Amino acid sequence: MKTLNKQQQKIVDKLFANLEYNFWCDDFVRLPQNRTLAKLLNELDIYSRSRVIEEQRCTKPAGFAYYTGGGTRTYSNHKQTVDEVDLELTSENRHKCQQGRHASKIIALIHCNGFNLQNEITNEPKHSEIRQAMKTFNKKNNKESA
Repeated sequence: MKTLNKQQQKIVDKLFANLEYNFWCDDFVRLPQNRTLAKLLNELDIYSRSRVIEEQRCTKPAGFAYYTGGGTRTYSNHKQTVDEVDLELTSENRHKCQQGRHASKIIALIHCNGFNLQNEITNEPKHSEIRQAMKTFNKKNNKESA
């Protein structure tokens, strides 16, 4: 199996930590940024598409709960797509309740590409999404389960 360097392992540890805690906990660990995940997948030679999208959103004055039409502001949005595990990450779909699903798909993708994660994928319920993502990956690539 291929091994990860320290920096890559640190990102993978953060993904596993994201699965450890329920998103209602105070200790909740956020998913790494899209550009960090894009860099990791690129370094591991795992195919993914990444692009920056510019979009304009209405602005609202401080203290107002509604948009007043006072203008717009341009935001850049980093979009990460991995077809092998049906993963599409944007800043809009990175809500706390969905981050565990995204983390499990990225972990499964790295594991199925032959990398030693130094973290065990167990039969515990919190790793069920990883096992499901591995099945999806293996179905799409006609491989036996790892």
